[in-house]
Amino acid sequence: MYYNGDMDSCRRIGNLHYACHTGDVTEVGKLIRDGVELDVGMSDGQKPLHVACERGHRLVVQQLLDAGANTEKLDSNSLSPLHLAAIRGYDAIVQSLLDAGAESNIVCPAGTPLYAAVKCGHTSVVQKLLDSGANMEMRDGQGWTPLHCAALHGRGTIVEVLLAAGANLEAREVRDETDFTPLHVAAFYNQPIVVQILLAAGADKEATDRNGCTPLHAAAQRSHKEIVQQLLLAGADRDARSTTRQENCLEMAQKRGNVEIIALLQSSCLTCGSQTSLRCQRCRVAPFCGRPCLKAGWKAHKVSCR
Repeated sequence: MYYNGDMDSCRRIGNLHYACHTGDVTEVGKLIRDGVELDVGMSDGQKPLHVACERGHRLVVQQLLDAGANTEKLDSNSLSPLHLAAIRGYDAIVQSLLDAGAESNIVCPAGTPLYAAVKCGHTSVVQKLLDSGANMEMRDGQGWTPLHCAALHGRGTIVEVLLAAGANLEAREVRDETDFTPLHVAAFYNQPIVVQILLAAGADKEATDRNGCTPLHAAAQRSHKEIVQQLLLAGADRDARSTTRQENCLEMAQKRGNVEIIALLQSSCLTCGSQTSLRCQRCRVAPFCGRPCLKAGWKAHKVSCR
């Protein structure tokens, strides 16, 4: 709610917001002693505590908390002070809010504070929220868990933190009705570090989404050769067929014309087409049956060789 009182009170409330914005501890203390209202929003719905949290003024945040500011008020974007501190990565402010009793599982359309910290890559904030009892399986408005979010954005360290805390490896997301697991997400969005972590943790490489596609299907469809190789080396079934189109990974790659993905799935030389277990010595991915074929195919291959 916004304040509609007398002009002097409005002026003091505006002064408090400005002092919180600039981190003026002295002015904030004076206004608190004068009895200014602490939980009144400006036109953007932000209360003084929101402003101080977003700007990273820890001492001002503590002043407001000690004076009884409400930690659960939302701004016009439905964000709490804890959301804002988590988004910015202010771990000391996050701890102050939690110590003051802020709800770690407060939900907004963008998810919980934990989800916000994961998305923005703030590992220390993620750990503090987990230590406070944040729920790792609560989803954002589109059906993603924090582990899905970490997989999407390639947050390898955070993936490890979430897994160590017991996050569900096989949780299904419902955005776009795909039923992706975190491994599907990492494979589809080309996050090889996360793929490796999830595989090492025992993620099901044969899990199927709503269309019957495995993570290998997802990587082949998107032409992510490193991830295709990772999954094949982990023993993923290259012959598995989707339930909707009845395609295996090779047929999916052939439709998209990616010769290197096709070669990985076929194990055939990119130049002569013969079966081979040899690979380019530089990228160790593309199959060539020997130096003559590598030399002949180098002009086309060097673009993607790394």
